[in-house]
Amino acid sequence: MTAPDLRGHGDSQWCTQGGYALDDYIVDLGLIMDSLPSAPVLVGASLGGVVSLIGLGEMLLPRARALVLVDVVPRMETAGVQEVIDFMSANTGGFVSIEAAADAVAQYLPHRPRRSSRDGLLKNLRQRSDGRYYWHWDPAIHSSAGSSGYIEAMARRMEEAARLIDIPTLVVRGGQSRVVSPEGVAHLAELIPHAGYVDVASAGHMVAGDQNNEFNEVIREFLASSFGSA
Repeated sequence: MTAPDLRGHGDSQWCTQGGYALDDYIVDLGLIMDSLPSAPVLVGASLGGVVSLIGLGEMLLPRARALVLVDVVPRMETAGVQEVIDFMSANTGGFVSIEAAADAVAQYLPHRPRRSSRDGLLKNLRQRSDGRYYWHWDPAIHSSAGSSGYIEAMARRMEEAARLIDIPTLVVRGGQSRVVSPEGVAHLAELIPHAGYVDVASAGHMVAGDQNNEFNEVIREFLASSFGSA
C-alpha cells in the first residue's frame, strides 16, 4: 500500500510557487502511479477523491484497477465544503499548546468524542521555533479554493469525469457528513450506475479518522467483492 500526502499536505513539501491547482495534484499522482509495478486501486478522501476522479475520468492519469471515493461526490453541499475550507484556513498563527489545537478540532467536529491521547493530533501539527504548534498544511492551498467560481468549476469537472468512469467504484460516505448528502450520492449513482455505496453511520467527513476500523473493513470487503481477495 502506498499512502502519499498531496503537495502542501502532511509530510510532502510545500510549493513556494503556490502551485496548488487541481491539475498540479493530478500530475503528481500520475508520477506516483507511473512508479508502481501495477495498476493501483485509488482510495481518495476529500480532495484526494476529487483529484482521483477528475484525473481518471479525463484520462490524465494511468488507468487504475478501481476507485474509492471517500465522502466526496460531484454535487457536494456548499455549506459543508465551506466549513472544511474555513477550518483549514483558520489559525494561521498557530496554537499556543496542543490542547488549544484540540479545542479547535472539538469545535469543528462536535460529533467526535474527545480523545485522551494526543498522539493522533500530533501527527497533524508541527512545532516551530517560536514554540507554537501549526497545522501541517500550507495555508496557501486555500487562497482561491474558497471562491464560488473555483468550487463550481471543480464540480463541473467532477461531473463530466464521473460519466466516463468504467472501473469498479465505491462511494464511502460519513453518515454524519455535512459535505456529502444522500442526495449527492444518488446523483453520483446516476453518473456512475455501477458504483457501490456504503454509509458509515457514526462518521463525519473524516471517515477514516472517525471510524478507522470500520473504514478499513469496508475497503477490504470492496476489494474482495471486486477482485476475489482483499
